[in-house]
Order: sequence, then structure tokens, then C-alpha cells
Amino acid sequence: MGGDARTSDLALARGCLSGDPRALKEFEDTVLSRVPQFLARLQATPALCDDVAQQLREELLLATEAQPAGLARYSGRGDLKAWVRVVAIRTALRLRKPERPDPPAREDTLFGKGDPELDYLKLRYRSACEEAFRGALSTLTSREKLYLRLHYVEGLSLERMASLYRVHRATIARRLADHREKLHAETRARLQAVVPVRDSEFESLLGLVRSQFAFSLRGELGGDTPA
Repeated sequence: MGGDARTSDLALARGCLSGDPRALKEFEDTVLSRVPQFLARLQATPALCDDVAQQLREELLLATEAQPAGLARYSGRGDLKAWVRVVAIRTALRLRKPERPDPPAREDTLFGKGDPELDYLKLRYRSACEEAFRGALSTLTSREKLYLRLHYVEGLSLERMASLYRVHRATIARRLADHREKLHAETRARLQAVVPVRDSEFESLLGLVRSQFAFSLRGELGGDTPA
């Protein structure tokens, strides 16, 4: 069933790219009409939903001299609606930036940086990444957990830890590197066992773990007590 759905999604995307009126109407009725649902968690206003839908029509369906229509980047690896949902959320966040009083972050074009399909994979497998990290963490010894907690959660410097354990700073640095690599390797093994993606995509998913490393440690190790 999944393969048939992907085939249908690819056919719809190709029909839209070729300008087929029936495909364009189906895309409008079954995908773009769901923009308010895609943005529900953002509490987007009707006006913002309309702006996002219009932006998607332009970015996904219209080619320019500089680049092809954005829908050409959809390859069928995931559900088309889920793929468009990711693009819609990114677009909504970008359009809402001018409304914020904070200094604007650097402006990224819709397809200039990042990959909507990789963003979709990150959203889909976020819980698997978190579960793999927690499982990997449970394989560490109490001493290994303590080292990671002291440095990444409590913020102790290498020098302070070296003084605490009465060893050279380089020894602490080496131990931390070993413990972190053990955690990373175990997380990778657990995640790879449940996530069916290519190696290049897998590295991107591991970025979810790496980017949240200290934050995750704080949540998982914050309650530990030194042995």
C-alpha cells in the first residue's frame, strides 16, 4: 500500500510540474487546502495560512530562470502531504519573522538551504532518535555517566575535573572523548537498527542527537548523584 501511495504521489507531482490542469486541481484540493491543518500547532492566523498557501503555489509549482519548480525536489521517499507540511511550516516561520520584535535571523530561501525531505525524516524519526539516545545512555557505567554529567551538565572545566580526580587535564579530555564516542556509537547502532534510510540521510538524523547532546544529557543525567 505504501508503494502504491508513493507512486500516486509521484504521478501527481509530475502532473503538476507538466502543467496538467487536473493534477494542479487535485494538488490544490487535496494538499494545499490542508495548509491550515499543517500549521495548526503554530496557531497560524487565517491570513498567514493564506499567505503560506500562496507562497507554496509560487515556490512549488512555478519555475524561474534561476531554478526549477520546488516540487521537482520531491522524489517520493515520503508521503507528499507530509513533505509539503514540512515546507509549509518552514514557510510560515519565515513569513512570521518580520512580526517579531527580536532582531531578524539570517534569511534563508525556501529551498536555498536545507532539504525538505531531510526535514521530513527528522520530524518522522525524532522519537526514534530520542529513544536510541536514552537506550544508549543506559549502557554507560555510572562512572562514565558521571564524567559526562560533570562536564556537559554541571559545566565543570577540564582543569577543574582534573583537579577533582587528581589526574592530568589530557587524561580527562581523553576519557570524556572516549565516553562520548561510546555513547555516539551505541546511539548510532540502535538508531540504524530501526530507521530504514540511506547513509547520507542517516548522518543527518544523527545530527538531531549531536545538536541536542548537552540538552539531552541534562534531561537524562540531571538527577544522578555522584558515586
